[in-house]
Amino acid sequence: MTIGQRIKNRRIELNLSVDEVAERLNKNRATIYRYEKDDIKELPITVLEPLAKVLETTPADLMGWESTPNEKAGEIMNHSKEFEFPLNIRSAARDLMDLSDSDQELAINMIHSLAKKGRKANED
Repeated sequence: MTIGQRIKNRRIELNLSVDEVAERLNKNRATIYRYEKDDIKELPITVLEPLAKVLETTPADLMGWESTPNEKAGEIMNHSKEFEFPLNIRSAARDLMDLSDSDQELAINMIHSLAKKGRKANED
């Protein structure tokens, strides 16, 4: 994942618009879009630190030097072979981690609902 992708993902996670980030950094919206599209290859520390503060994270996280929660979850899934989960379950879990929080919740609720339906059918 690039720094631009991490910036955009974090902004979206916080439900911030490009305009809100631009205003807080005293930049114009085009500059923020350039950051998110990796048009600016090396962000100066004078931009990186305030940007990290606006995005409620660390400069190291934005640069990809620290694991994000989704990366940590991916690492856990990579170790899931120890638990002998079938490949399709591991793949579905990885896909689940790519969803927004609300879509993750929806998918998990659907799985619970289907499992409950299956248990009930087995009881009958």
